[in-house]
Amino acid sequence: MSPRVFRHACGRRVEQRLCAVICPVSVNFGIHDSFAHFRPCIANIAGPSVGCKRRRTSRAVVTSLKMDAKSVAEGLQLLVLGTDTGCMCASLFSIYIFLVGLFAYAGLRLGGKRTALLGVSLALINVIGFCIPLADLMYTSSVYQTNISWSQHLTGGFSIGRPDLSKSVHFTTTPDGKALFMDISKPNNFNSQQALTPVVLIHGGGFTSGARNEEPAWTQFYTDRGYVVFDVDYRLATATYHTWDKAAPDIATAIVWMGKHAADYHVDMNKLIIAGESAGGGLALQVAYGIQDGTLKAYEPGALAQAKAVVTFFPAGDLKSIWDFNGSLFSINDHRGNEAYIGGSPQAYPQEYATVDVANHITRNSPPTFIAAGENDHLIPFQSQVQLATALSKMGVPHELISIPFTDHLFVFRPGGISGQIAFQGAGHFLDTYAK
Repeated sequence: MSPRVFRHACGRRVEQRLCAVICPVSVNFGIHDSFAHFRPCIANIAGPSVGCKRRRTSRAVVTSLKMDAKSVAEGLQLLVLGTDTGCMCASLFSIYIFLVGLFAYAGLRLGGKRTALLGVSLALINVIGFCIPLADLMYTSSVYQTNISWSQHLTGGFSIGRPDLSKSVHFTTTPDGKALFMDISKPNNFNSQQALTPVVLIHGGGFTSGARNEEPAWTQFYTDRGYVVFDVDYRLATATYHTWDKAAPDIATAIVWMGKHAADYHVDMNKLIIAGESAGGGLALQVAYGIQDGTLKAYEPGALAQAKAVVTFFPAGDLKSIWDFNGSLFSINDHRGNEAYIGGSPQAYPQEYATVDVANHITRNSPPTFIAAGENDHLIPFQSQVQLATALSKMGVPHELISIPFTDHLFVFRPGGISGQIAFQGAGHFLDTYAK
């Protein structure tokens, strides 16, 4: 049944009853604040036909909603998960299975069989609601020719790391005196006789936080392909230290260092790949396009190699669009990030925003570009990724945009999730084509 048929079949009365059930139960579970992001989560899917009005009481957010089928699914996820962004967990099917048992156990402990039955019923309703995004994700996986591993999905954990000092190398001291390092990882089948592919890996963190080796799964993804990974640091912004004109030159200087030491690591700089996610994805685009069009320079002398390909996950490429969007996710806020990185609004700093807008640096010679992004990103508007792909198309630049439904920011932190598998395998197909 299509969402439109579903909406008409249910009617307004059924939808209102569903809301009347969701809101009180969410209060009982202490998760009423999970509805704070309900509007942006469903608006990206349902468009202007979806309306949402809220008023806060002493204990709850009482919500009146008009929802289509996908909105109902997300509401059911929020009911049980109680997270700021229920759509972030759309691919974590193991959570839903676990919750069935958890509610049953809690019911037996607290109130006997009747309470247990209620808990299991709520969890099963959520699982049923989850089947809508699950079906959409599975369809998306087939479109992008992804082989989903359910064992990896059900057993895989999160990919969170920190700098590995055993691999750390000091590559520069910046003009203002900050020491920068990179972690260098070689493939397991390292062959010193081959000219290997170097990868510059750039961490995310809203330009204000994060560190090298933030996501070990990224490093493993590239080393499994036989690449040498140079996971680099760059200067981070604060409220009084803006880095819009510093972070990209830091990465360029790291590339100069790599060129000087190419023989030590047996890499061919003509095969260079620049990769990153979120803020790191935006920097990857800034660096790759800026080197190619001649607007970006390193502050250390030496050859500055051009990228053969760029791989990005939910890149922050259009900072003006991000400012206008003004999204939030947990403690992260778009305005605060831009204020630290650039200094303030696009109106106050138009030239700075134009300089870091990657679309302004696209030429017909820009390197092939891969973009994977969730359609429900609460920090970087998905439409900005569509606009980037459109700009690349106009200039004839080879590219691929993988759009993943029911998926929020940071999904690659769980590479075994359905969204993560779609993105990683999509990146692999892209590299098979453009990075040989």
